[in-house]
Amino acid sequence: SLPFLTAIRLKTLLISAVDDPMLPPEVLDEVREIADRNPALETEFVGKGGHAGFITGSFPWRPLYYAEHRVGEFFAEQFGQAPSPSTLTAQTREMT
Repeated sequence: SLPFLTAIRLKTLLISAVDDPMLPPEVLDEVREIADRNPALETEFVGKGGHAGFITGSFPWRPLYYAEHRVGEFFAEQFGQAPSPSTLTAQTREMT
């Protein structure tokens, strides 16, 4: 999909983990280079998360899904309704 990244015009969040076993880290370097030249692309490459990861939480029966929260934040930012840090903290507490 690398060749298609230059054509994206709608603000897009590209989220991935550096330790994704299905995607070599070198590919993320290529994505960063392309994203640096395309203002519609925002990258967020975290160190750990695996392939379908980004799962955290203190209890196995109450997981928190980082990617889902981050995408919600991204959409809120795009629509000018970015939640405040205190709102996010309260929402996270409600989930636990």
